Amino acid sequence: MESRRARNITIALASVYGSILIWINLLKTSTISEIPYLRCERCIHLIPFQYLLESKADWFEAVANLIVFIPFGIYLGMLNVKAWKTILYGFALSLLFEIAQYLFAIGVADVTDLITNTAGAAIGGFLYLLLKRLVRNKEKLNRVLQILAGIGTLLFIVFATILLIAN
Repeated sequence: MESRRARNITIALASVYGSILIWINLLKTSTISEIPYLRCERCIHLIPFQYLLESKADWFEAVANLIVFIPFGIYLGMLNVKAWKTILYGFALSLLFEIAQYLFAIGVADVTDLITNTAGAAIGGFLYLLLKRLVRNKEKLNRVLQILAGIGTLLFIVFATILLIAN
């Protein structure tokens, strides 16, 4: 049985990750002074992957969306959430982001983002299941993942701080 302390560490790391996810998806990595300028026209792209044929940059964004949601699936796995629920929660969170972008006119609500974000959460959940089978000791696996998540979070915060200072 996983200790309460270990679970609390996972929840704390997942909370920091969630904050970063909001900053990336809703605030578009803006500073507080830039937030009033995020507004744009309300727009919804309902045809999946249509715009990806137009630009390599759009492919980068689709792959980035997939990658940024992988930790979501891993964190849910660490918190004993079943794989099908991980996919459902990934879809729900992504849908929430897309609805918020539309309502607040802070980005384009895009079905491609919904698909890639959900796929990222699913990949993360299944990656956790695979690692759990390979390692066979869930507590050790979670401890290693917590250390990696802590290092990754720290590096991201340093990187984001440098970007914000540079801009």
